[in-house]
Amino acid sequence: MKKVLMFIFFSIFAASFFYSQYRTYPAYGKIYTINDSEVDRKQFKEVTFDEVNEIYDTAIKTENTDSLRNIKFKTKCHITSISKVHSTNWKKLTLYCNGTSLYDFLVPKGYLLPDTALFESVEIYYYFIVYIDGTVERKDYGIEFLLDGRFAGFRYKAADNLKIRETPSLAAEKIGLISKYENVTILEVGQKEIIDRIESVWVKVRTDDGKEGWSFGGYLTDGYLYFQKYFWE
Repeated sequence: MKKVLMFIFFSIFAASFFYSQYRTYPAYGKIYTINDSEVDRKQFKEVTFDEVNEIYDTAIKTENTDSLRNIKFKTKCHITSISKVHSTNWKKLTLYCNGTSLYDFLVPKGYLLPDTALFESVEIYYYFIVYIDGTVERKDYGIEFLLDGRFAGFRYKAADNLKIRETPSLAAEKIGLISKYENVTILEVGQKEIIDRIESVWVKVRTDDGKEGWSFGGYLTDGYLYFQKYFWE
């Protein structure tokens, strides 16, 4: 009986410890760096990947790759897939960053929970390494999980036909429709809500033909439909 009680006690303790460790990451508002170093946010310039590509292309065309030294960047993105790097403790992320898909952003396994939702909002930190022969390589530096459901100024693609409403509510009057795979620009981000098992935010959008109104952001992604994986399921 004593051994049974000790076993039960140990099991509860181990489960509690594992749960506390399991829920350690990610913590919102903290930057997790590859080498666990402190981060001065002011050192990183917030840019889109289009802007980074323009900076990179200019440096290559003008044969001035030295201009890329000591420049650090940060970019807002969404996680669209997570995969394991074979025989390592690293995870490989595919990211959607305002129309650009970025592959092979690497982070240590401990920085992601098994139930991290796809299309989770993050900000990635990175820089360029310029080698002696002039070749350039992007170096991943860190990642931060954000509470933002969607980003104002970003262009998203509708994962299905999506109603545009007068106000951010399912009860509001329908004033337009976003067709499946149609692109829209987000003007404003509203309150969070769970609709069709998707946790996201209401967003004010503008279509390419100038129509403005409110739509549910859970159906505005890179064109794919991502269902929220709830912890209690």
